[in-house]
Amino acid sequence: MQKIFEMTIPGNPVPQKRNRFVGGGRYPRVYNPSAPRLKEIRSILRTVWEDEPIDAPIELEVVFHMKIAKNISKRRRLLMEGQCHCQSSDIDNILKLYLDAMNNLIYVDDRQVWKLTASKVFSSDPRAEIKVMY
Repeated sequence: MQKIFEMTIPGNPVPQKRNRFVGGGRYPRVYNPSAPRLKEIRSILRTVWEDEPIDAPIELEVVFHMKIAKNISKRRRLLMEGQCHCQSSDIDNILKLYLDAMNNLIYVDDRQVWKLTASKVFSSDPRAEIKVMY
């Protein structure tokens, strides 16, 4: 029998940013500009997932509800609600942040994910809805 776990992570989904190098010279420092959001997502996941990490093949269904720009009229906002979001951020970069956040928490490693369905839609309530099936 397949187990299903669903969770909602509030906040506008943002893409995983590349590591940055600071300070030239002989020993440049490396930092991750996505680290604060990654920590925030992990803390939310810790509150909803109390079990040990899953050590089995995993299917994921992810829906990113992207924020609608403030300069859009109310009438147009209502029309955009739930429509596909094909602007700005690449879905794979957004997905990478959430997959990394779930590592060693929901599952042992993201290589366990064998099937993945992801989509981006406009929403007045930005969030990420994740469904884990194992």
